[in-house]
Amino acid sequence: KTFSSDSKYEICETVVKEATYSFFDEDTNDYVFMDSETFETYPMSSDIVGEASDFLNDGLTVDIEFFGDKPLNLRLKENPVVKVVAVLNSGRKDGECMITLENGVKKMGPSYLKEGDTVRINKASWRMEGRV
Repeated sequence: KTFSSDSKYEICETVVKEATYSFFDEDTNDYVFMDSETFETYPMSSDIVGEASDFLNDGLTVDIEFFGDKPLNLRLKENPVVKVVAVLNSGRKDGECMITLENGVKKMGPSYLKEGDTVRINKASWRMEGRV
């Protein structure tokens, strides 16, 4: 569908609230966050949480964007920092290796990384930015 230039649309007002990650509810498959001011809890589906779910840990502070009382988006406040637990040299010509992180996530990364290194993950692209 195309929008015509004379169409008018309402502007949606959203609110961003700071919350902390509490736990994963296995019964509902929701990630549960607690509002930092009101202590109200917000269950969020994995569709909304997305790849950030790989880097959630108890007490992590995030921003949640709401439309009314419905959560729309989750943003990490800082780039996650995680430890490398294994490096598998894949023999690729570009020098990329399979890196296993302490949270169990496996990602392609630079071959200069070694077991025990700590790396920063870019919260926008979910790629490794390098050692910390």
